[in-house]
Formats: sequence, C-alpha cells, structure tokens
Amino acid sequence: MSKARDDSKARDRFNDEATIWSDDSDRPVRDLISSSAEQRLKLLGSAGVIGAILGLGGVLAAGAGLKGMIWLAIVVLGLVAVVTVANYLEAGIMVFLALCWFLFKTPGLAQGQSGGGEQGLALSQLGLVFLLAAWALRRLFGREGKLYKSPINAPIVVYLFVCLWSTLHSQLFPDSNIERGLIIATPVAVNLMEVVLRVLALGGLLLMANTVTRKNQSRLAAMFPIAGVLLFLFSLQGGPNDLQHPQGLALFVPGQGYGAFPQMLAVGALVALALAGIGKRWQQGAMVGIALAIFGWAFIRNAEWVSGWLAGGLTLAIVVYNTNRRLFWVGVGIVALIVLIKFEYFWDKFYKMNFYAGGHMNWGLATLRGEQIGALENDRSRMLRAAFQYADAFPLGVGLGNYKNYNLHYGSPAVWNSTTFTSAHGTYAQTLSELGWLGLLSQLWLQVATLVALYRYWRALPAGTWEKPWLLATYAGCWGLFVSAFLGDYIFPSYHNGGMGSFGGTVYLWLFAGLGIGIARLNGLSWDRLTGKVADRPRPQPRWVRPLEGDQ
Repeated sequence: MSKARDDSKARDRFNDEATIWSDDSDRPVRDLISSSAEQRLKLLGSAGVIGAILGLGGVLAAGAGLKGMIWLAIVVLGLVAVVTVANYLEAGIMVFLALCWFLFKTPGLAQGQSGGGEQGLALSQLGLVFLLAAWALRRLFGREGKLYKSPINAPIVVYLFVCLWSTLHSQLFPDSNIERGLIIATPVAVNLMEVVLRVLALGGLLLMANTVTRKNQSRLAAMFPIAGVLLFLFSLQGGPNDLQHPQGLALFVPGQGYGAFPQMLAVGALVALALAGIGKRWQQGAMVGIALAIFGWAFIRNAEWVSGWLAGGLTLAIVVYNTNRRLFWVGVGIVALIVLIKFEYFWDKFYKMNFYAGGHMNWGLATLRGEQIGALENDRSRMLRAAFQYADAFPLGVGLGNYKNYNLHYGSPAVWNSTTFTSAHGTYAQTLSELGWLGLLSQLWLQVATLVALYRYWRALPAGTWEKPWLLATYAGCWGLFVSAFLGDYIFPSYHNGGMGSFGGTVYLWLFAGLGIGIARLNGLSWDRLTGKVADRPRPQPRWVRPLEGDQ
C-alpha cells in the first residue's frame, strides 16, 4: 500500500514538472533574472557604467548651469529606474503604456520644428530608453532565449541599416549647395535623433513581442484602452477646432492631433471585443459607448484634421467587416448618404483644407481657396512630386532630418517650386525624399510584413477567447495608421514637424503590433508552421515509467 502511494506521488511530481518544462512555447516566460548577489552586482555595475557615459555626455552636450543639472538628475534617476525595472520589467511596461503619451520634455537638444525652437527628449523617449536598457541587462545577465521568430525581424534590421547608411552618407558627402552657402547644414543632433526615434519605436515592438507573459498579457492589453481614455479626457479641455492652441490638460497631449492615434487604436480594440461577445452585456455596451464617444469627439473637435478620424474610421470598418457583415454594409450606406447630402461641406472642409493648404495649416489657404485651379495643383501633390525629384537627385536620399534645410533651397520658386515646408507632410513622401527608393522599399517591406504577420496570427487563433478579436483590432489599427500616414508623418514623426513631442502618440502603433506578436508567441504560433515551411508534427506526450527497485 505504501509502495503504491509512493508511486502515485512520484507520478504526480513527474507530471507537474513535465507540464512546466516540456513545452517552452506554451508556458509563461519565467523571471529569468538571477536573484543572487553576484548577478545583482553585475546589473548595478553595468547600469552604472552606462549611466556614467550618458550622464557625462548629457552634461557636456547641455553645457553648465541649469540644463546640465537637469540632465544629471535625469541620468541619476534613470540609473535607479533601469536597475529597478530590470527586476520588474512587465510592471514598468504597464506604467509606460498608460502614460507614454504624457507631454513632458527635457531641456532642448537642437534647433528644430518650423518655428525654430529647440526640442528636448519627451517622456516617451526616456521611458523607452529605460525599458530597453533594462531588457538588455536581463538578456545580458539572464538566461533568456532567442528572439521570437516572426517575419518582422528581418525588415526591421534592413530598414534601420538603410536609415544609418543614408544618414551617414549625407554627412560624409553633403550637397555642394551647403559649401556654397545656399543650404544650411542640419545639426548632427537632429540627424541622430531621427535615427534614435526609429530605433526606439521598433525596439519597443521587439520588447513587447518577447517579454509579455501569459500572466500579464491581459493587463498589458488593458493599458492601451486606459491610455486612450486618459488622452480623451485630457483632450476634452482643448475645445473644438482648437488643435493649434491647446489649454488646460490638453497642453500635456501630443500636439497637432497626434494624440488621436492611441485613441483610435483603443476604439478598434473596444469595438472588436464588444462585437466578439467578450464580457457581459453591460460591459459590451460600455465598450461600444466609450469607443463612439472617443471617435465622435475626435471628429467634432476638428473634422478638418482628416488623418485622425480616417485612421479610426478605417480601423472600425475592418473590425466590423470581419465581425458583422450586415452591420458593416448598413454603416457604409449611412456614411455614403451623409456624404452625398453634405457633399460641399466635405469637399471644402476635408479636401481643400488638407490638400490645398498642405496639411492642417493656414499657409496659402486664403489665396488658394478662392482660385479656380486643377484638382491636383495643390501643396501635397507638389510635395509628392518633389519627393520623386529628391529620389532622382539623391539616390540614397538627403538623409534623415535634412529635409527642412534642403527643401528651403530646392523647394523654392527659383528651383523646383514645390513649397518650402519643413516636412513633406506625408510619411511616404518624407521617406522617399530622405532615404531614397531603397529606404521607401525597406519601410514598405516592414509595413507589409507587419500586416501579413498580424493577419496570419489572427486567423490562426481559436475563437472564443479575447486574444482573437484583439489581434483583429491590432491588424485593423495598423491598416488605419498606415493609410492615414499618406497625409502626415504618423509612422515615424519628423523632428522638424514637432516629432519629439508627437512620438508619444505615434509609438503606440508599434507597441500595439508588438503586443499582438507577443500574444501569438504565447499561443504557440510558429511562423514556419503557419507558412507550411515546417510540418506540424504532434508534440510528444510525457510518459511516466515506474522506477526500478534499486533506484528508489
């Protein structure tokens, strides 16, 4: 009797261990940071070295006085944050996701923006630096495995390489007009920050994809709607038609409407969960109500700023189409009827304000609006034409961050007459101008790979869980922002268009996509199996064998 009881205990113990250790793809990622004093000293020592370098560089760059002291304080606090977050990484990510958009800035780094003022680091950049540094320490001193294999990894490497290559080329071989004094050289700090913004955004995607655990995935997902609701509440004080002059709490929201993008991602997620039947009826009703309030306010606050509600509208359309076809076609009919009835309003507010004026700006509006000019003779079409001219004149582009200074010369009436705006007011025109055809193709590869991966993961997930509608919302949200990026720098914001502040709104796109990939990882989805490169073999089941008498 005692022997049978011992055998039963041994079998249970074996099965428990097999459940924990046999299948890495299905089990949560454990805390792989060693708790030993030696490892903690290594973490602290590495953080100290990194912090000393950053602190010295920051103080030297900012100069003596108040700026230097502020930078030193940021570095010291950053050291504490990195060491702390390395041990509580997911908790740090949760806080960051909820507050990344908050518009707090350090002292300026370099001249930028159309107004010529300095731009400092925002909370979004500082937070990602700390999180990525903490993750790097975990990978350096922990026992974490390889990065999750997805089709996005290769395009990220290629795109960042092209960014570095093009920008370095522009520094080594500047345009001859700079030497002649017709073009003022861009501060190196601006070129560097343009590259850093891309590294941080795509690093955030990889961070989310590889660190989320099954225990905290729903909590991390909840941070996106929370951020959207907080942004919505803060923006309520901005008032309608007042993106240019925010007041009250709206001062802490990414400017020029960039704060609408995290809200639109939240709208898609809430509607997708509600239509999939996740939660109780009152919870579903609350999610739809919150989503409609956010979307409606974005439209009411400034309907002329098409990009924000266009991203949200396309996100909603894709979510509803793939969830309830009847509701989708009813919605299409209602929207079409409204547009036909109020056609002149939409033509004047949407088309003329955004194309004749080169974006949501007043430059040229008074003269262009009253003239009988061709439908394609507008500022945006001229900037798009100039992008092709830049790609032809500069095969590797003019280099990240150089568009403003180059365009003041080449866009002038005496040269190309394509407007002298400080940015191209469109992601694709900006990319083609600054990175050339190679840069544009690598960026499109990255975007297509993101969409294809999210679509495959969404289709492969089983129905009946919250993860499947969430992946649908992620896929739809990426589509919405990728399309609206034709009208602005909404994928990677331009430094000279207020990019340091607006980064807190645009980076949510990549964090959102990263969480979607992380959910696929936790559900054991292998890209090789999804694409048929590897046969989906049945997993071996653990078998318990009675131990021999001598082994007991």
